Amino acid sequence: MEKEHVPQDKNNYLEKNFSNVVYALDENGSYTSVPSVGWEPENFAQKQAWDLINENAEKIKERVIAGELSPIAYFIEKYQFSLRRLSHLTGFRKCKIKRHIKPKVFAKIDEKTLKKYSQAFKVPIAQILKPF
Repeated sequence: MEKEHVPQDKNNYLEKNFSNVVYALDENGSYTSVPSVGWEPENFAQKQAWDLINENAEKIKERVIAGELSPIAYFIEKYQFSLRRLSHLTGFRKCKIKRHIKPKVFAKIDEKTLKKYSQAFKVPIAQILKPF
């Protein structure tokens, strides 16, 4: 694809426009990086993916409010963390994180543990304790 043909379809599906880098041929026939806001099918697919993520996060939110899960489950879903990734960021084993998803266990978590989750999710401890 030539540089001047890189898609620049403005993203009308998401609240923010994201840009990414694609490689295209310049006037000398060499590959060069070109910023692109994407093309409509790609933007629509991203919108569908984010809608699904938000829908799943909303379901988890309802379960947290109902007392079935701890807020940790909500943040995992909202920020699309895997247990492996969260384990890496916090230093907790995956089985320990799974225990923290249980409301009764979460209620007993100490300040030091909450601080690690706060740093991993990049939200204040108060928000982890009361996310809604």
